[in-house]
Amino acid sequence: MMEEEEQAMKSASQQLGQYWKAGNNAQAVLSWRERLKRDSQKDLQKVREQGKVRVQGLRLQIEACDEKLLRAQEEVQRLREYKDRQRPTFLLQIAALQRQILRLSQTNKEQEADTELLADTEIQKCLEKHQKLQFQALQKIADSPIAQIPLSLRRMCLENHRMKQQIYMYKQEMGHLQEQISKLQHMGNDLQNCWVYETRSAWKMLVEKSCRFSL
Repeated sequence: MMEEEEQAMKSASQQLGQYWKAGNNAQAVLSWRERLKRDSQKDLQKVREQGKVRVQGLRLQIEACDEKLLRAQEEVQRLREYKDRQRPTFLLQIAALQRQILRLSQTNKEQEADTELLADTEIQKCLEKHQKLQFQALQKIADSPIAQIPLSLRRMCLENHRMKQQIYMYKQEMGHLQEQISKLQHMGNDLQNCWVYETRSAWKMLVEKSCRFSL
């Protein structure tokens, strides 16, 4: 705009100079003034039209901003209402997850106690079976012709036999116990892994819901 005005003034000055050179008469001056007036009115009209266009554009931008602001306010209000409605549900879900975590922890402890009890029971059965076999072996020896053998020799033979039986029996029972303990350990590990996974999942769900709830 400033460049156009400068160009118009420059052109008018040049024309004025030409009029003055032509004779410096009043008619030339009046003609120059009329032309300058018309040019000024055209420039003013152009400026007004451009101003109207700019004002209209600004109004449209303001209306768009007002519309965005209104939508944002409506969204905030909707989220607040949703938050107020969902708060009791979130609290109930959090309480349910906490109870579930507590139950899993108790179940894990009970499984560990059951595993220890089962191992103790198997060991006790093994000892009772060993004592029974030892008594039966002594009874057979007493009822056989071996009873005529000197007592010291019989005791030595009996002790050797008993030790062999014990070694064999312990090997069998230990193998059985190791198998049972391995199964119980796998079961305990599975329960522990399940408990850890459920606990992590529960806490992750709590954190995610808490984050959404805080928004």
